Amino acid sequence: MITLVLMLITTACGKDGNEGKNFLQISWDPYVDAYWDDNSDTPDTIIMKKFYRVYTGIYHFEYICHDMLGNPFGFEGTYEIIISKGSEGKFLSSGKDGENKYNSLYLSRDGHDFFRKSTEIKSYQTRSNSVPYNSSLKKTYVGKLESDTSCINGFMIVINSQKFLLKVLNQ
Repeated sequence: MITLVLMLITTACGKDGNEGKNFLQISWDPYVDAYWDDNSDTPDTIIMKKFYRVYTGIYHFEYICHDMLGNPFGFEGTYEIIISKGSEGKFLSSGKDGENKYNSLYLSRDGHDFFRKSTEIKSYQTRSNSVPYNSSLKKTYVGKLESDTSCINGFMIVINSQKFLLKVLNQ
């Protein structure tokens, strides 16, 4: 009888809720020439405003732009992907799943912005821009995991991790 009661108590607790999923989209203005980050979850080809599944972490990024005269300059920053944990299971009920997070990184010659939403908004646009919605970039390998330097369009980049350049693909 005691065994039956103990078994009932230990199996009557609901399971914990699952962690929420994280997604990232990257968009840019027409002055952005190249981009890289150290997030291994971003694909080799990034389609503007498409959400990609990513995992928790703090990621460093850099990008190169040009001004109206074509002079190159760069920006760098970090963004953090935060997990939304599920709630704990209670007696006779399971915990709720964590919320999915939709993160957006917008790159421009005026700087960058990072946004986080709990629900996806299909028509979400951070700013108006003239880059076609279906623009895509190709990630190309340019560095190693050790410290290295590269010169791109006359702009020197110190490479401290595996980095990639993104080039606009013809549509």
